[in-house]
This record gives sequence, structure tokens and C-alpha cells, in this order.
Amino acid sequence: MMKKFTIRRVCLAGAGFVLSALSLLSLCFTVVKMDLQNAMGVFGDYFTATPGTAEHGFDLLDGKSNILVFFESFLREFAESANITMIFSSDFSALEIYAQVFNVFILIFSVLMCAGSVLWLFFCKSDRVIKTIAVSAVWVAVAYLIEGLLYTVYLNSTWEDILTAADETSLVFFKSMFTTAAYVPLILVAVFETAFWILHYKLSMREGNAATEEHAQPVADVSVLPAERGAFTPSDLQYLRELKKLCDEGVLTQQEFDEAKAKYFER
Repeated sequence: MMKKFTIRRVCLAGAGFVLSALSLLSLCFTVVKMDLQNAMGVFGDYFTATPGTAEHGFDLLDGKSNILVFFESFLREFAESANITMIFSSDFSALEIYAQVFNVFILIFSVLMCAGSVLWLFFCKSDRVIKTIAVSAVWVAVAYLIEGLLYTVYLNSTWEDILTAADETSLVFFKSMFTTAAYVPLILVAVFETAFWILHYKLSMREGNAATEEHAQPVADVSVLPAERGAFTPSDLQYLRELKKLCDEGVLTQQEFDEAKAKYFER
């Protein structure tokens, strides 16, 4: 059964949809970026061979990273030129799978949240659904940030291990070759999350005040007659109710009812 549209309902559903869309669009921000500016000064044109210097979540949905392929090849050639033996594995397939799982999860969950926001607007009564969507958007953004941090930390750590093994102190100025922009979606979601809860609070307060005012509307005090007639007593009310009931049932005509009421007021 479809629910009645209200300003509060439409606003909250819209805010929830925006948060869900931001979770989905987080995949457009860079997970890993190779900072090649300093490296080119040392290795010449070697870094121009890389097919891309930055990859976002959508690039990694297929489980293949061009940056990782290039970086693994570069590590092997660098180790060979530095006459060192790579005593650790530089196989990044596990990292690619990890990134793929994170990004597929974010994609599916974000689409479900967008659909949930629309369905809540039309069918759900409880606010619990839209609140859950709003909170989940934050966790999706946090998951994307974790992915970016682990990705860059692991790659920078691998590069530093190679530099340490090669004793390349001259390369210390670009030890951190990899960076991430995965924190940007979390900032955006945090801003809209704050706006969502402020909106929820304000609209709930407004709706609650409206309901209170509606129940507080003054009711005619039938226990009080106009000044010239005095005041009703409980017995007066009972008599008038019974008299009206007799009129409604046809025992008394309207004329007889009016005459009986007039005589009662004149006593």
C-alpha cells in the first residue's frame, strides 16, 4: 500500500537518495595514484611506459590493475639494475582481489540503498529504513577509505623495502610514491550526513508541534450557556441528550422538541 506523501517524507527520502548516490559515486575517486614527478628526474623516461598513473574504484572492478602490473615489472627491473635479490614476493594478485571485492560490495550496496530510498518513500512507514540507509552511507565511504589506505600503504611499504635492500639513500625524497584520494567521498558523505540528521530533527519537531497544536484546538464548552441563560449542570446535559435522542428517533417532532427545549430553558 502506497504511503501518503508529506513534505517531511519527500525531504528525507531525497536526502537518503543523495547519500546513497554519493556512496556509489565514491568509486569515481582515486584509490591509488603514482606520483611520478620526482621519479622521472632519476629514472628518465622509464615511467612514461605506465598506461595510467591513477586508478579509481570502477577501474578495479574487473580485478586487474594496470598500475600494479607496471609497478611489479618496475620493481623487478630496478632490483636487477641495483644488483639485489628480491627476497620477498611482489605478487600483487591478492591485492587486486581484495580491491575488487571491496569495490563490487560498494557498487551493489550503494545501488540497493538508492532503491531502498525510493521504496521507503512509496511504501515504508517506519523511519528506521531511511535512518539505516543514512548510517550505511557513512560505512560505505569508510570502507572505500580503508581500501585506499591499505592499497597505498602496502605499495609504499614494498617500495621502501626495495630501497632499503638496494641502499638507495639518494631516492629517499620520493619514498612515498603512491597516494590516494579515497578520503574525499567520506568528507562529502559526512557533510550530507550532518545535513540529513539536522533535516530529520527539524522536520520531526515541526511535525510534532503541528500534531500538538491540532490536539490542542479549543473545544466548545457546552457546559456553559450564554450569560443570560446561566450554566449547564450534568442533569441539564443528560435531559437535553435524551430529548434530542427522542427527536432523532421520531418520538418527538422537531416542533415538539423545540417547544420542550424552550420550556426547559424558561423554567
